[in-house]
Amino acid sequence: MNEIDRQYRLIKQMLDMHHSLKNHYRRCSLFAEVLLLSASIVFLLTTFADENFYQFLGLTPQSGKIILGLASAIAFLMSLILIILDWPGKTARHKDSAKQWHSLLSEFRDCRLNDKKWPDDQVERLMIAYNAVCDSSASIPDNKFNSLKSRYLAKVEISKLASINPGVPAIILSIVVRISAIIKLIRNL
Repeated sequence: MNEIDRQYRLIKQMLDMHHSLKNHYRRCSLFAEVLLLSASIVFLLTTFADENFYQFLGLTPQSGKIILGLASAIAFLMSLILIILDWPGKTARHKDSAKQWHSLLSEFRDCRLNDKKWPDDQVERLMIAYNAVCDSSASIPDNKFNSLKSRYLAKVEISKLASINPGVPAIILSIVVRISAIIKLIRNL
């Protein structure tokens, strides 16, 4: 495999990794924001409430104060998490990186010939574009790289099996790919 083919393969992998990270950080951010909003709603409902309100809810005033205290602790914790971990910022950076990789993938696909080769006059330009996206896109965290790569490669194998066996449910194809990989690993030990 030559360098341009390797880069083409890695572009697809990086695109998938950035999409996965974007979605992961978006879910984390959404979860934290929902908890923060929920705690704020508890504040609004209980801050100026008198004892009758707590009794209406089936709570003692003391229980209401405990709930209010827990809600304020959750709100404070979620605020810190959102500030320190910056999930919305990470979501935006990986979304932007995915756009860059997608644009580069389109550029590579437009240049690729029907025989899956590359025009000699375009190779250098494509390699320069590849290096530019590598330099400007968000990095993949080291602790997530191997699992994201493994997930992507399994997805490719599942896709190949789905093309050959279109009626088989994706979950079955996924199980077959994973079992085959485990068997292959054991044989190669």
